[in-house]
Amino acid sequence: MSTTPSPVTTDTSAVDPARTSQVGRWAAPVGIGLAIALSLGTAFTVSAIRTGHKALSPDLPGAPPASPTPASPSRPTGAAAAGQLVAIADLIEDATTDNTVGRYTYVEINHWSRRDQTEIVPFHEQRWRADDGSGRVITRQLPAIAARTFSLDQIPTTDFSKATAQVDEYRPGEITWGIHGPAPTTPQGMIALLHNGMPGPTPPEVQLDFFTGLYQWDYLGRDSRAAALRALTTIGGLVYDGETTDRAGRAGVAVSLTTTGVRLLLIINPRTGELLASERSVPGFVIDDYTLYLRHDRRPTDSDHL
Repeated sequence: MSTTPSPVTTDTSAVDPARTSQVGRWAAPVGIGLAIALSLGTAFTVSAIRTGHKALSPDLPGAPPASPTPASPSRPTGAAAAGQLVAIADLIEDATTDNTVGRYTYVEINHWSRRDQTEIVPFHEQRWRADDGSGRVITRQLPAIAARTFSLDQIPTTDFSKATAQVDEYRPGEITWGIHGPAPTTPQGMIALLHNGMPGPTPPEVQLDFFTGLYQWDYLGRDSRAAALRALTTIGGLVYDGETTDRAGRAGVAVSLTTTGVRLLLIINPRTGELLASERSVPGFVIDDYTLYLRHDRRPTDSDHL
């Protein structure tokens, strides 16, 4: 089982330890211990080990994200939902970042997370990771926002430029999560990542979380994105919720899964197949976690000034 490395920290500003992984939060109905204590092998390690999702863009619109209504006869489920995703996979195009090159995968993520019964914590994170396990992570965390009900239309525009940056440097071999080497380009390869060596059946919510993990440390080319969408169709209980927009105002299509009262939702770019956002809602709270996946590319250096 992978362990969290001890990075070289060049800014000691505290980052809230209450951040939890998407796996840890999404998998709560089946036991947090099960989800986090996975032996994830050498091919892929879910980003849960790095304490959660983070945040980016300083000028996000304050409008709430669309939260499609629960499944109805007009919202495809089962094979019909799978058919919608396969249709997208068949037609996806190159993303503008598919022609980027460099030894580092670069990812930027925006994240809002309910810390307890009264507060929401916003994060911004930039991540660089090389295939040798070296890299750099810059985290910015803003003060918690008081909110009894996590409703994004009650959360003001987030300006992370005012947050102190914590910079963690990782030596070769210290970043052990993510895909090492080329990402699979076949549905079978991606399905293996969604199950990732778990003994027995993998709960659907854990598979969905592994899917989001593909976008937290790695770059997926067009063929890998298509394969990931086809792998997604094998997860039982998915509902195709149709067109929507994410908190950054980007148009996409939504798929969701509801289990033990917890609703998990993904927003996908239907043109490129990229994951735009993920959302978790629980009884008593409109939204429990919300993540924007705002930038994925390859870069020659681990500098944030290109």
